[in-house]
Amino acid sequence: MNRTGTNKNEFIQVVVFTVVLVVFGIFFFAMPHKAISFIEKRKLSVMPVFSWDNLSKGKYTDSLDLFFADNFPFRENFVEFAFQLKEARGLGAEDFAFYRTPTSIKPPKCGKTKRDTLDDSSRVKDGEGDIVNNWIFICQGRALQMFGGTNGMALAYAATINKYQALLKDKVTIYNIVVPTATEFYLPKEYLRSTVQEKPNIDLINNNLSSGVRAVDAYSELLAHKNEYLYLKTDHHWTVLGAYYAYKAFCRSAGFTPLALNSMVKKSKPNYIGSMYDFTHDKRLLDSPDTVDYYIIPGNYKTFDYYTANQKLAVRSQLLVEYGWGYGVFLGGDFPLIKVETGVKNGKSVLLVKNSYGNPFAPFLAAHYENVYIVDYRYFNLGLINFIIDNNVNDLIFLNCSMLANADWHIRCINNIMYYRNVPIHVPKDSLKLKHDKDSIITKHVDSLK
Repeated sequence: MNRTGTNKNEFIQVVVFTVVLVVFGIFFFAMPHKAISFIEKRKLSVMPVFSWDNLSKGKYTDSLDLFFADNFPFRENFVEFAFQLKEARGLGAEDFAFYRTPTSIKPPKCGKTKRDTLDDSSRVKDGEGDIVNNWIFICQGRALQMFGGTNGMALAYAATINKYQALLKDKVTIYNIVVPTATEFYLPKEYLRSTVQEKPNIDLINNNLSSGVRAVDAYSELLAHKNEYLYLKTDHHWTVLGAYYAYKAFCRSAGFTPLALNSMVKKSKPNYIGSMYDFTHDKRLLDSPDTVDYYIIPGNYKTFDYYTANQKLAVRSQLLVEYGWGYGVFLGGDFPLIKVETGVKNGKSVLLVKNSYGNPFAPFLAAHYENVYIVDYRYFNLGLINFIIDNNVNDLIFLNCSMLANADWHIRCINNIMYYRNVPIHVPKDSLKLKHDKDSIITKHVDSLK
């Protein structure tokens, strides 16, 4: 009797297991396979190309295993569920948590040339390497990245900026802006030992710049307003208000009168959940959405995005892409090169070298220059020195957050873009039609993974 019951149970288990395998097999072949995991922020494996050589070496079967693992039916849902289980992990407190994020994902290249390495003047000293700290601390509905800057990286960053000064000399005025992250102002005192203080690191950079480089003190301006909404809570970026105070500090260094906040129209995009939630999937962030504010800069501007590898193809765009999602409203995302032709007839041109942290800062420059060039050092592949000379640039601004000013890969990108070949910028006549293809706009940025 017991044996009969056992056989029946075993038979049911086999049938259920077989049905599950068949159903999931049907789903595997019937459902479209995704190229990217938006939860994990990485490319998924593709079906490997068969060859007898790869089969004999075991590479084909290994690649096949990765393909099936990455394209398992409903995989994103299972991964999402796994993130939710992390709530039970960690330090056991309801108000805070630490997360270790995945290894950063970098863009394909920041450029490889015959001078693809830093020279001795900007090489990291004492064996110090890339220090992008991948610990995230969540407290009171705000995510903070732990800073791990070193003296060696700070000196390497300053040396790279100094190389531009040595090459350009008095042809341009160079400004350097290193912005602290939210961690510097909002990390609770009892956790200060978990991070490196950012101000001494920023001061070290500024104190080691050449006499011809103007160090903009954005730190003091932000500190004076730290009780305001300067940084997004669910994202690694700052707000437009934080960027505005850095812009005020720049104007003080450059001798400009900054735009008053009440001279601009303020608009908002509510319910934004940013990159820090993507990394952690912590419910505390989901329950504390951000509002992305932006200011309409007065004036009439013509803005052009340059997409292609040689940056010849210009597409008409906007300084503020109001149909963009969240942080993507600023410039519409990240492009190798953006040119803004303003109504300011003073014959002056500025070039801003930035990553996505500079996106909400850039529009303010249109109030002070006839031409504004915006370069993302991660994607730009023209020779920046020749570009500056050929386009009669007067002012050159480097803007970075302290986290990435201490990252070897980012320093190398800033160094490497000096040397590419240059194509002078001329707006093609067929580019004057305004582009409204929302799919071409990067609406959700992922820089800290870079």
